[in-house]
Amino acid sequence: MIFKKSYVLKTLLILSGVIFFTSCEKDFNTLGVDLVEDANFDVKKQVYEVNASNVNLASVRTDFMPNDPNTLNLVPTYQLSDYTDAVFGKSKASFITQLSLELTPPTFGNLSAADEANAGAGDDPAVINENERVTKVYLDIPFFSTVSDTLDDDNLPRPYDVDSVFGDVQTPFTVTVQEYTKYLRDRDPQSNFQRIQEYFSDEDAQPFLSTVLFSGDYRLNFEELIFFDNEDDPDTEEDESQNVSSRFSPRIRLELDSQFFQERILDKEGDDVLSNQELFRDYLRGIYIGIDHPSDNLKMLLRTNDGNITIKYDYDTYNAETEAVEVARDSFSLNFQTKNFNIYEEEPYPMEVMDAVTAGVGADRLYLKGESGTIAKVDLSAGQDMEAFLNEARANEWLINEANLIFYADDQLTGNQNLPDRLFLYDFENSEVLVDYRTDAVGPVTTFPNSSYLYYGGLLDDEDGTPKYKFRVTEHIKNIISNDSTNVNLGLSVTSNIFNSFVVSAFDQDGSKVSVPQGAAAYPYSVVLYGANVSAEDQAKRVKLELIYTEPKK
Repeated sequence: MIFKKSYVLKTLLILSGVIFFTSCEKDFNTLGVDLVEDANFDVKKQVYEVNASNVNLASVRTDFMPNDPNTLNLVPTYQLSDYTDAVFGKSKASFITQLSLELTPPTFGNLSAADEANAGAGDDPAVINENERVTKVYLDIPFFSTVSDTLDDDNLPRPYDVDSVFGDVQTPFTVTVQEYTKYLRDRDPQSNFQRIQEYFSDEDAQPFLSTVLFSGDYRLNFEELIFFDNEDDPDTEEDESQNVSSRFSPRIRLELDSQFFQERILDKEGDDVLSNQELFRDYLRGIYIGIDHPSDNLKMLLRTNDGNITIKYDYDTYNAETEAVEVARDSFSLNFQTKNFNIYEEEPYPMEVMDAVTAGVGADRLYLKGESGTIAKVDLSAGQDMEAFLNEARANEWLINEANLIFYADDQLTGNQNLPDRLFLYDFENSEVLVDYRTDAVGPVTTFPNSSYLYYGGLLDDEDGTPKYKFRVTEHIKNIISNDSTNVNLGLSVTSNIFNSFVVSAFDQDGSKVSVPQGAAAYPYSVVLYGANVSAEDQAKRVKLELIYTEPKK
């Protein structure tokens, strides 16, 4: 089964309850902007050419930034992949996570390490050496999934719809899990520890890969996991051992090396390295997870925020009723919810992509790719006609009714048919969202992402058979004209989440620092648009700025 649709990447556009307006010279909408209907005024429309170029990224920040009021409870999204994009070629994504203790300091079994040290020294028979020993260790990373139906029998797996897994999901692939020995600090020493330490997609993991915790073939399982660990109560007619004791949503589950966690965790009970999170994160610094798919055709976006390592263990305990030492069971978790980031590896892009990247504003196509791929830079002031309009608009106090920046997708290009639902336009120079995003009258609709920020736009529109993306930049243009704002370059990218307004650090191939929406770093696919230097037959699809404005009649 191949999953091509995603509620993380693609949510059904809901039309009911949302009023859509169309705009033309005589029938147009205000959308909260200036509008004048008067015999003394004319409403006019002009279309201007703009310049656009490709920016090829070398790296992008991939660690998640929590605790921001603008996140709307965003779920961190990381991926594992070994995938070949039809346009850009092969790339891989591996994942590194810091671990945190379930609680500090941990007590394994019933007795602390200090109590066990006194075993046999007193008269209390319950103070014994519990001899904790690891039985199994599991790494769990859930998929994005939802229960799709209910069952009458509670002892059967419930059906799930699994999301955000793409490509060849049937063929087994190799998974490698290793200890990662580089210390993942929270603060940047180069800023005198005043700024958060950033982690980028070009991190060289190889020198820090240590003990192999798992290496082998793995086949994806999209069923709910159910377990029957209950003991039968002999005093009842029901056989409790036949009842489900625990259940887990579909996930990647790997059995790790038990001896490693025996020596590094359970045998360290009472040691300073387990006394608090900071000492522990310096002691066991993290794990690395990577995959190799035989056909380079698998990409998985995972719910890593709910990932963990579960250590199951047995221990000896004294039963006061029987006055005997018995075996008990327990478990302890190491959680992922600290410092996480992706590493992206990309093979050189095909020649046609590189030609467009090096062509600057002369590029006939704009190549947008997620991860550490490519974005576009848009210069609205490239044409003298546009500059003249802005100057005349200021002088004559024209009123801007609507401004639209329109990009057309090249849907005839092989491999460019799976178009993203939405793109993201932002202030490239100041590393922030546009005023049109911030002041959008609809804003976020958390239950239906594609019904969010409707005035700002950026949604795929292919109703007329010509797929395009239209952004309203009305407030942005008005600020340039009326408030003397700088006509900055704009950035255009793919995005995995329209709610994610973070703009993060990145570096281009020349080593220059640039800004990229964080949603682009998590987006697994690409799209190709028409650029500014298209052929004569494609002039209608050239990137353009459309202005509708009001001026006094002369």
